[in-house]
Amino acid sequence: MPDQSAHPPHQVFDADEYERRTRDRANTNNVLNRAPYSPSDIKAAHEATSLNVSPAAGKKRVTIAIVIAYNWPVDYIQSCFDAMCRVYGLASRPLEIINLNIVGIKHDTSVETEALAQVNAMIASLKTYIGRNNSSTSATPIAEIGAFNKTDALNVYKTSTPTPSSSDISLATSHMSWLLELLLDLWAFAMNPNAHIRIIGAFNKSISVMLNAVKYASTDSNFATNPYGTTDLVTMSWGGNALYDTTPANNSTIFNNRRICYFAATGDYSFSTYPSTSPDVLAVGGISLYYNAAATSVSEKGPYNSVWNTNGTLASGTGFARNHAKPSYQTNLPAFSDAPFNTDKRCVPDVASLADPATGVLIFFTDGPTADAKVLKMQLGGTSLASPIICGLFSHLVQMRINADKSSLTTITNHGTSVHLQTLLYGEQGALFYDVVDGSIAIPNNITNYHVNAGLTFVASVGHDIPSGMGFPKMNSAMVERVTSIIQSTTPDPTDPPPSEVPIPDGCTIPWTNVCGCQECYVPYAIVADSAIFSVVDSDIPEGFTNWSQLIGKTIAVFLAFQRVTGILHATAKNRIFVTVQSVVSDGLIFDEIHVINTVPLPAPVPVVVNELAAGNTTTIIVSNPALYAVGRSIAVTVSVTRRITGVIHATVGNKLLVTVTAVTAGTYLQSDINVPTII
Repeated sequence: MPDQSAHPPHQVFDADEYERRTRDRANTNNVLNRAPYSPSDIKAAHEATSLNVSPAAGKKRVTIAIVIAYNWPVDYIQSCFDAMCRVYGLASRPLEIINLNIVGIKHDTSVETEALAQVNAMIASLKTYIGRNNSSTSATPIAEIGAFNKTDALNVYKTSTPTPSSSDISLATSHMSWLLELLLDLWAFAMNPNAHIRIIGAFNKSISVMLNAVKYASTDSNFATNPYGTTDLVTMSWGGNALYDTTPANNSTIFNNRRICYFAATGDYSFSTYPSTSPDVLAVGGISLYYNAAATSVSEKGPYNSVWNTNGTLASGTGFARNHAKPSYQTNLPAFSDAPFNTDKRCVPDVASLADPATGVLIFFTDGPTADAKVLKMQLGGTSLASPIICGLFSHLVQMRINADKSSLTTITNHGTSVHLQTLLYGEQGALFYDVVDGSIAIPNNITNYHVNAGLTFVASVGHDIPSGMGFPKMNSAMVERVTSIIQSTTPDPTDPPPSEVPIPDGCTIPWTNVCGCQECYVPYAIVADSAIFSVVDSDIPEGFTNWSQLIGKTIAVFLAFQRVTGILHATAKNRIFVTVQSVVSDGLIFDEIHVINTVPLPAPVPVVVNELAAGNTTTIIVSNPALYAVGRSIAVTVSVTRRITGVIHATVGNKLLVTVTAVTAGTYLQSDINVPTII
């Protein structure tokens, strides 16, 4: 099934992989890798050691919103956050967590308790795992704190009482991955311990649900009575492939607050992801950071940066947008002068920061809120780290503007009198960035996922380049002056070229079924008594089975973004399964999964009515005498009282004809003619 979920671009440090990668590599200019890096190391590498801006008297504290998948309990996230602060000597602050329902509205308290039940069950097992045979606390020297193992932690959950179901385990696994992501996002605070951190928990990991959470964070009226005030910056360490690169019209409904700077990770699998490809965000790519704070010579201290690329398997998201036109701030750049890079599309990243997990940072897990609670650590990286780092650093400059009563800083192109960040940065590239001149990114040749970037290779070079953008920001006095000196914008909004939109096949970006399933409208995927068609891959096959034909006649549950569809699988054809729907239940907790309800063959389903068909679709006709219909013959058949189709039989399964539709004719037809084919 096509993956409609957002993915958290974080990666766990693999010591063996790093040893293999660096065994024959000397091109780090003799700068040592001193990872895991501390907050002070990263600030020093960005020339931000002296950047420490508090709110002036009577001024609001700058607020950073972290948009994350799933709802989260504030007590546990706060305890892990407090542990990180104790380890690094940071003064902790209260976190704000706002959990949303599936339509992007803040939960009522009673409903929120129920919504948190499953994640709390995972956290309870997590605490048990952390407390077992572990003497580490936040007072333990960092090097001696025990290591967290995700697999071992999940095994404790799998063996908990009562025994969790397969869907419970799947959800707990997803929760665990996004917990790692959330703790990594808290490095925004490590870059600015004066900031207020606002966590917006989307109901699930669906791209559309998470974008609704961005809208919530961006809507000032949601915080009219909030003591911390409105949101100033948003960091998004997640994304979806080119299929989810929204149209410019939809994008403008998401990123529409001229008071906000939006930061987005570009992804960890070489190809660019949305929302980083939006022209209204600062897209943050990844580098491998070599920095040795203990060195006495400048040449040995660094920083030395190279484009993050782990043997081509994991690499910083790079390349052009599918739908969004090149914004005015990216015009006339030499990197785009020659084919095939002289496209009219938006290109990412804009800037880069630490992402390589081998040169990464630590996150901390704890089993309780007190200073003597047990603690475990994990080294992570990914552009999920790069985005909050850059967001946290620039939040100092936003606080400066707030303190001085200057107009807001923003990343959206329709900026009005707010000062546009990308225009400032692209206008002074050389003085404000460490140039990244080492490394390259090769995009897999997969047109389904990567579109315009398929097969391209992007190489770092002197000045602005495609894989590292403008480079690694220097948060020094020159950057401060550049970003904070302008009181307000007096220039008109950029006059970008008209959008060149790629038409969406069949009018839907998510063609899971033969009815609309797109992320914009969410017309029901399936209707009781209808025949629903789902695109599948072998990895979707439920445990205990090796191919889809083994499931014919069995009752299955298909988990979609907003629904759980239960029905009888009555046919398969190539990469599609055909399900006679028995029930449709609202369920946004997990999706992109298929589970068997029972393994006892059931009677063949009764004839069904297909609501909508189109030429090129595949449908199933149930007949009493299948021997009369040979594969390859054309037939005409009434499928409902308002539809008649013609098509070609491409397979037979039992008493079912699998038909590729060639035409659909609307009209008025007799109920008695339904599923009675005529050979033509």
